[in-house]
Amino acid sequence: MLRKLRLGAAAVVILAVALCLPGQALAGSRLLVGQSDGEWFTGIHIETVSRRLMGFIGYQEDTVSGVVAVSQQPRLMGYFHAGRQVFVGNVKYAAAVYGGNPDFFSNLAGDNRLGIRAEYKQMLGKDAAGAKGEINLVGKPRLSLTPYLELHGDGYLTAQLEFGTEGIALGAIYDFAPASKLDASVFAVYDFAHAAVDCGASLTLADSLVLAGAWHTADGMRLDLTWRNHGYSLEAGIKWREGQVHWYAGWSLRI
Repeated sequence: MLRKLRLGAAAVVILAVALCLPGQALAGSRLLVGQSDGEWFTGIHIETVSRRLMGFIGYQEDTVSGVVAVSQQPRLMGYFHAGRQVFVGNVKYAAAVYGGNPDFFSNLAGDNRLGIRAEYKQMLGKDAAGAKGEINLVGKPRLSLTPYLELHGDGYLTAQLEFGTEGIALGAIYDFAPASKLDASVFAVYDFAHAAVDCGASLTLADSLVLAGAWHTADGMRLDLTWRNHGYSLEAGIKWREGQVHWYAGWSLRI
């Protein structure tokens, strides 16, 4: 009974916040079904984006999203995320709070967390520099700061250095478009504290179909296939990692 009450309360909170944002908002809900760690789950995903202009060239974007799902055990799954991004001239800053598993759609079996993320970015001509930070308070306590540099050309290269409670990691990401309606990304990260390498690549076709693969020194290979197109009601994803297959499918409705 207590689990059902929590489930209902979380759904009401997400829906209420999503529908009460100011400005022009795009809101949607999605019914979900899937399987993670050998368990079936079903739930609802709610998301809304509200944007308003700031001056002549700036704007503010507020995003609220969340998933409330229950597995066959039963076990409560999902996340809550509320964030704001502001673009004014050549400056961007953003902040967000999250709870539950904020990586739900990329890692259905991820750990529950509660924390805050923030970012500051300054355009430098066609290039940019900035820093991201995160404080995780529940689950595995974590504090990190990641300064980065973006170099823009035919594609753009992001070089970053992350340091915090989990050590120091050096990483690079290169995003480019090898063909029309095809986007690609490759990345590599070296974790000095654990002498570990994480590297991979992804392809995105027509902003809809994403195929991604990666390899980590400790966790081995992981593969992801995701379909999402705003012109269709169906969304689906399948993830393979550590010998386990996780998948979900959702049918979206506008609210």
